[in-house]
Amino acid sequence: MSEIIHIEGNVGGVRSNDVNGSKVCNVNIGCNRGKDKDGNERPTGWYTLEFWGEQASKVIEQGVDKGDFITADLYALRADAYATQDGKPAATLRARVSRYRLIKKNPTGA
Repeated sequence: MSEIIHIEGNVGGVRSNDVNGSKVCNVNIGCNRGKDKDGNERPTGWYTLEFWGEQASKVIEQGVDKGDFITADLYALRADAYATQDGKPAATLRARVSRYRLIKKNPTGA
């Protein structure tokens, strides 16, 4: 049985390159986490969505850009640790995308 996670959020950045001959596109999205029990906004959650092969090529072709909205089904979720600019430990969640839907922030291109 596979674990699939659904996520939706706004694109914060896009990076693409080739890995061992396969196209890969990493899309960072920010997700609103709602409010806590006291009514305060929770910090935005950031995730890196990994698109591989034909899916990566399609994302690049669609011109996914900052501010676009994506809903996606994910698998192979993992945490990557890193240090912030001020040296504090932090982590980002990364996952491969099985399917997605893109809503462009400016569909007319104007």
